[in-house]
Amino acid sequence: MIRIAYGISYLNQLRKWYVVGKLNKLVRQTASPQFSFIDVGCGEGQYMFPLAAQFPRSTITGIDKSSGNIEFANEYIRQRPFPNVTVTQAVFEEMTPLLEGDIVMCIGVLHFVDDDKAGICALAAMVKPGGSLLLEVPVNGKTLLPIYRWALSRYGNYDTINERKRNYLPDEVLALVSESGLDVKSVTYAYGTLGKLGHEIYNTSLVILLNGNVIERIISGIIINLLYPLTLILYAVDYCFSHKEGNSMIIVAEKGMSI
Repeated sequence: MIRIAYGISYLNQLRKWYVVGKLNKLVRQTASPQFSFIDVGCGEGQYMFPLAAQFPRSTITGIDKSSGNIEFANEYIRQRPFPNVTVTQAVFEEMTPLLEGDIVMCIGVLHFVDDDKAGICALAAMVKPGGSLLLEVPVNGKTLLPIYRWALSRYGNYDTINERKRNYLPDEVLALVSESGLDVKSVTYAYGTLGKLGHEIYNTSLVILLNGNVIERIISGIIINLLYPLTLILYAVDYCFSHKEGNSMIIVAEKGMSI
């Protein structure tokens, strides 16, 4: 069931297509099955557990401030088992001492951090010399569909529930990374026009399905199933083309050996 949930989550979130590809490339570049990996804001472990299963000689660490996520991860570690995985409940930018990894990943977290400068500095400090940071941050926040904006304003969403602190422009994120002392090696944008459209079609129905009255839930449940193939087509087409801008920014940055 957990694997099915991971698969559904992968299909429903376009950014994960990009993140998994970038992560796999970084793992190949380590040239060692004994690499260390830190997932900051690990959530339900959708990235770290598949990686741990594929590379049992690696050292995998998850950090998350949610006790529920940590409890879930620890239970999965015990049942699977995953001897190469440990998880820690912490506000990562306040951790002392910081952990270190060959690959440090932080996906969809920075915009929730109270002090983002402290957050990016903590991430940079976790990267071993010669290692890499894989960072994903929502940017721009452009929307296309009025009904999507209506659904968010009426019911809220993940960002409002978790008290999103800021909306970034791409240059602001790049400045934070550069000031941390890391060298930006690549920048990729997800959710171009078609990706945004697919995201808004799916999530409009999902928000109403989870929060609406009985009639609204029935209607949105029908719509989400009817239009789901369209969402996947829009995602796939969007993924096949590079974008000069988008609503998601994926950065790969490296730490020099001299740092």
